This record gives sequence, C-alpha cells and structure tokens, in this order.
Amino acid sequence: ENCDKPRILTDVFPGATRVDDSDTQVYQLTIPKGNRPKKDVWYHCKSEGGDNICKVQISVAAALADPPDDHQCSDTKPTITVDVGAEEEEATFKCGDTLTTLDPEDCSGDSCQEEVAHDNDEPVSMIYEDENCSTAKHLDQVFPGATRHDDATNHVYKLTIPKEGRTTKAAWYQCKGPERNSNTL
Repeated sequence: ENCDKPRILTDVFPGATRVDDSDTQVYQLTIPKGNRPKKDVWYHCKSEGGDNICKVQISVAAALADPPDDHQCSDTKPTITVDVGAEEEEATFKCGDTLTTLDPEDCSGDSCQEEVAHDNDEPVSMIYEDENCSTAKHLDQVFPGATRHDDATNHVYKLTIPKEGRTTKAAWYQCKGPERNSNTL
C-alpha cells in the first residue's frame, strides 16, 4: 500500500502478464483465475519529472480454478458426486451452464436458525443433510470445523472438511437455474 517494496508481478500472481502500450500509456494486466487469493496491489503513475504521482489500487477478486468436468453440475449433467477420500480434506464443484444459483442459500442475521451461532450478521454457510434437500443445516453442524470458499463470479465452490473426527456421511447442494429447475450434487 505504501508502494515502498516493488515486487515481481509473477511472484505476486503466478502466470500474470502485463502488456504496456507506451504510445497510449495504457497498461493491461492479465491475472489467471486459478486458485488466486483476494489481494490488493498498487502501481504508481508518475509525471516525467516525478513531481506528480497518481497511486492506482487494483483489487483482484479471489478466484478458484474450475474443477474437473465430472465435478461440474450442468444442464446435461443433472447429478454429480464429489467424494472426499479418507486422506483428503477438500471437495470442489461448479454450478455450470444456466444452473448458477447455489442452494441452500447462506443465512445471516434473523434468517438463521436460533441454534446457529454467528457473529455480526456474517453469512453462515448452509448445506443439506437429507437427500431430498428439504432441511438446510449449518455446514459446521453437519461437518464440524468445515468451511466453504465461494467464487460466486465463476460459480465454483470449495468445501474444506477437516479429517480429524470426521465420520462418513453424505450431504447435498443443489445448483439451480432461473426457472425453478435444479440439479443435485
């Protein structure tokens, strides 16, 4: 933020490129979306004498890489199964095609069940524990210590379910489209 420690672009965002057009003084950054963290970076634009400086902040949204095709729910793939093996902790899936709305929705504030502890109206990740997808529960109640990271722009979701104390069980999400049709994973 202070712009006192310049870094190599690819050290900050692996695979990123910058194209400079010195005639128009336009600079284009391309930052791959694969599993990048949310991060703010800065550039300085200076006049030729260096007297005038404009600090440019670039806020890069977090993004998850697309999972394999068999982990992508779509109009043509109505049901997918994502297994988390005994030695694994992550499950990544995508709601694709027109099915881009994740269900159940997260709850916050008054929309949360009383037994769900939450702070400052922060959204609470929900999941279905029943195959009919009728009763949403807090993710942490179904898988203690579990978290979900959302890349809502690309409709990719990553569940992290700690191995310690985990029991074998199934849980469900639905990927829904704008017209009440839905696919289950």
